[in-house]
Amino acid sequence: MTILMKLLLAPALTGTFLLTGCGESHDDHDHDHEQHSEVDDHANEVKDEHDADHGLGQIEIAGLVLEVSVGGEPGPNVTLHLDIEVKGEPTPEAIRAWIGDESATGSVKSKAFGSGGDYHADVTCPADFDEGGILWIECENSEGVRITGQLSLEQKD
Repeated sequence: MTILMKLLLAPALTGTFLLTGCGESHDDHDHDHEQHSEVDDHANEVKDEHDADHGLGQIEIAGLVLEVSVGGEPGPNVTLHLDIEVKGEPTPEAIRAWIGDESATGSVKSKAFGSGGDYHADVTCPADFDEGGILWIECENSEGVRITGQLSLEQKD
């Protein structure tokens, strides 16, 4: 048998075996498909752990209004989930957030991801976090200028 024959025979046999497994559909399941709705009902969904659920308020940075919400309870080394809605134009080239002091001593800056005015960031509280911590948000414009603002982590809802 030549190499060409072997190369052609292998796919032909494989195809034959696959097609024989595709016989008639079976009726051995115990439900009909007419009762299923095509519309998903999301009203009873469990909230994702990354959803922000406490409003922190609004902050104005560089002529933009940012509506900030947070998910999670602040504490040492705890990661919080931020939702940031930017109202105004132009939207920033970058948004960064951190918890602690303005110089981010002992903190890790997190870059927010998103577009169209809706952004999300995960920020971690520093190990020496105490109650009444400050959330810092930095907006960078198209010229590379960075402007910061702050919000208290005390929940307003």
